[in-house]
Amino acid sequence: MTATSYDPSEFPPFAVTVDIAVFTLMDLPVPPKSGQAPRKELAAVLIVRGGDTEAGRYALPGGFVHIDEDLSAAALRELHEEAGLELPTSAIHQFRAYGDPDRDPRMRVVTVAHTALTSIDIALEAGTDAKEVEIVPVRRILDGEISLAFDHDQILRDALEFVQVLVEETSAILELCPESFTLTELRHACEAVWGYEVDRATFNKRVLNIEGFLEADDSEISYSSPSGDYEMLSLSLQSLEMPSKPSTRGRPAKHYRRGWAETLHPPLLRPRDRLKETESWYENVSLKSLMSDE
Repeated sequence: MTATSYDPSEFPPFAVTVDIAVFTLMDLPVPPKSGQAPRKELAAVLIVRGGDTEAGRYALPGGFVHIDEDLSAAALRELHEEAGLELPTSAIHQFRAYGDPDRDPRMRVVTVAHTALTSIDIALEAGTDAKEVEIVPVRRILDGEISLAFDHDQILRDALEFVQVLVEETSAILELCPESFTLTELRHACEAVWGYEVDRATFNKRVLNIEGFLEADDSEISYSSPSGDYEMLSLSLQSLEMPSKPSTRGRPAKHYRRGWAETLHPPLLRPRDRLKETESWYENVSLKSLMSDE
């Protein structure tokens, strides 16, 4: 099509929106006096819609893109306006567009979906057309206990699959960890995102062999570690591996901080025998190829 033959009136206008699946962690209940370390489960930031379309239903934060606005800027703005959540541009990831002609009953709308992993330590506050904002366990959505407005169930499921790969290939999981953390805390965060437990010794060995992923934090040492982090204190990788049968309880649990690496080499792969068969569009696709258009 040449410039002289192009007629904008031949192409009806339609709206563009952004929807954002923000994942965080929630504490699972621990039996009283069990001595167990608190475990984590994955949760999502959801709004309860106001207005006259899908009112009263849970949905992902999101909204219409302004005519002069970048997509990432729109996603960050909507998060702030609807949920009171502020994130840096580097924290969100654009992963897919959804354009079924009937996905929104109001008009023809194409949405560009974003996702993020983040720790939330502030009270969220609903705004604009959101009546409420809540942090809801993802399992309630995956199990069908909660149904989201529009096609947001599918968007959230796709976002989850995306961040599961993201955690394997980048340092994104550290967004869910405190500034200084133990290997157990890191493993629990990974397990919450992946949806199943992994072998502790194998996990520790893998993360400690990824160049630039973690840095030792000798300023933070916990002397009571019911979760079982009994790392030895030598800085060599061999001595950092977990002994199979710790001889004493209360040995210092070594703490770590974020290293310099953003992309993990080698990647922190999930055990392949634990991956379920799926018809997902992410199957056998690497994160690099998913994000090649960015």
